[in-house]
This record gives sequence, C-alpha cells and structure tokens, in this order.
Amino acid sequence: MTKPTKTMQRAACWWLAAVALTMTVACGKQSAESRHFGGDTLVLGHASLLCIVDCDSFTSVEIADAWNEGQLLQRYVLVDKSKPMPALHPEGIVVRTPIERCVCLSAVHAALLHELGAGTSVAGLCDANLALSQALRESLLNRTTLDMGEAMMPHTEAIAALQCEAILASPFRNNTYGAIAKLGIPIIECADYMESSPLGRAEWAKFFGLLFGRRQAAFDLFEKVSQTYDSLSSLIPPTAKGPTLLADKKMGAVWYVPGAESTMGRLYKDGGASYIFSHEHKRGSVALNLEEVYERGREADLWIIKYGAPHNISYASLRSEEPRYALFEAWKNKRIWGCNTMKKPFFEEVPFHPERYLHDVLVVCHPELFGPDEPTHFLEKLQ
Repeated sequence: MTKPTKTMQRAACWWLAAVALTMTVACGKQSAESRHFGGDTLVLGHASLLCIVDCDSFTSVEIADAWNEGQLLQRYVLVDKSKPMPALHPEGIVVRTPIERCVCLSAVHAALLHELGAGTSVAGLCDANLALSQALRESLLNRTTLDMGEAMMPHTEAIAALQCEAILASPFRNNTYGAIAKLGIPIIECADYMESSPLGRAEWAKFFGLLFGRRQAAFDLFEKVSQTYDSLSSLIPPTAKGPTLLADKKMGAVWYVPGAESTMGRLYKDGGASYIFSHEHKRGSVALNLEEVYERGREADLWIIKYGAPHNISYASLRSEEPRYALFEAWKNKRIWGCNTMKKPFFEEVPFHPERYLHDVLVVCHPELFGPDEPTHFLEKLQ
C-alpha cells in the first residue's frame, strides 16, 4: 500500500474541512479564516455557539456571538505546551495548554474543573463567599484557591499577582471586562449560559477539558450526562398533558423569566411542563412587570421559584414580600416549589449536570412517574 505523502494528507485535511461545512452544528458557521487551515472538526451534538477544529499543531475554538447572529465573539488557538508554537495559525487569542493556573470569575466553572480533576488549577475565585460545593470550600479554606473579590469588581492587582495563564469569565453584551482586560492575561469567554438547550450548555465541558488537559474526562462526563438526560425526558408519554408552569419571582420592580430558547426554558419543556412563557423566543431572561406576569400566570398549575436567601421562603413570607403573590392560583392551592441557591448548589451543578434538575422538574410536574417519597436534588415544597 502506498504511504500517504504530505500533499495527500493535506488534501485529506481540506476534504474533511469541506465535509464539516455541511454539518448542521455550530461548525456550520466556522469562519473562512479557520477553514483555510483545514483540520478535523469535532462534531458537537448540542452546543450551537462552539466550533472546535483539531489541526496538526493547534486546536481552533470559535465562539459565536449570541447577541449578534453570524458574528464571531472570540477565537482561541490552543497550542500544547510540549510543542513549539506553529509558524502559521488562525488569528485569535493563543492559549498554551494545559492551563495550570487560572482565575474563575464564577463558581460555575470552578466547580466543573474540580469535577474534571483540574481543581488545583483554580488559583483564584470571585464571589468565593457564595461557593457551596465541598471541593471549592476546602480549596478556599486551604488557600490553594484565593478569594478575588466580587465578579463585577474583581481585585485586579491580586489577580495580576497570581501570575495566571487564563481568566474564565462569562461575557455580556458589549462587555469589555474593565481593568482585568489590561493585564495581558487571556480571557476565556464562557458563553455557555447563552446556549439554547441544557445539553448545549453542558457540552461546553468539552471545551474546558481541552483547555485544562482533561479531554477524555470531559467527554466521558458529557456522555453520561446526555444519556441520563435523554433517558429522563423519554419517561414522559407522548400523549401526556403537562401542567402549566410559572417561573421565579419579582426582583425589585422587575420579574425576570427564562426565555423559551434559554437553557431553563428548554429544560422546563423537556421536563413535561407547559411553560407559560414559551412564546418568549429569547435565549436569556425576559424582563416583565408583575402585571404582565399575572396576566398570563395567575392560573398556572405550578410555580417554581429559584431564589437566594439566608432562610427558606414560605407562603407567609412570600405574601409579606408582595401581597399580590397570594392572588396566583398556585399560591392559593399551595403548589409552589422553591430552590434556595444559598443552600443548594444549583449554580455549581445544574449548568453541567442539567439531568439533576430535570429529575426534580419531572418529580414536580409528573409525580405519577415516581414513588410518593421520591427525593429531589434542589426543589423543596414551600411551607
């Protein structure tokens, strides 16, 4: 058999890249610049904002701009530390991997890194006082991870002193990251929360696995999560009629509800609920006033509230906070469930383990699928 020449290998690489363009996944939007370098496109089954292409001397990771369709939010060029820097690569932020020291502006990604076996890489963490997982608490107690202040106002000088190789941050529309952007440290824009499905967000674990040298662990994790998620969602009979569901509560003068195309909006659908704001086709949250919510949600069968408080809320405290809550049928019929994020690790677990919260939503919306004493991970009946 003739040994493939470099020219033949390069041609094959170009062919694979051309095939990748026909895929109906995130890499269908791969930029022309990255296509020029060829490579093997990683097929992603759920993530719509990620495009990952493995080339000989680097991995190109493109993140689509969730706020501006067809635009690129950022491109990263991952180069193994054990290999020389390639002479040619796409334009983008170069990250030498595996990352061994980083700062996480959110416990969401710090918790994932611990689960992937890269917890020692988390040198700094913002909003550390909100961390609930045992692994994060222990690392903060042992000072292997240091408190970097609030995510919206991180301690820039302290971050600089850590001599980290990357900062993991969640992007917002037109966010420039302020002073930390001037440190010269690569900022990894973790736009996973803008995905349009729970499994789409969870699949971002693969990107973090590549960054921290935990590729196989990340791929294995997502495989287990997706299998469990699909298995749970398949429990609902096709003819089953889901209860109408109201979500969350007022914050100040605004009531933020998950958009139908957000990860939470999709999860409620997968959990067999008839989500009352399924007409709001947005990836993020939708800002409404109480009157608008009451108009559509006053007769909702169930009400799930995610909140953060030193003490669990009750029907009495809910009415005390806003008397008009008592006008909702779910309040009258005592069919409200709550998740206190100051006591339950919702933000640390659900982004990359949506199957755990899906289980809870199924228990609430379709209790007939389980026994009478089925335990829940996050949701509790209000007292």
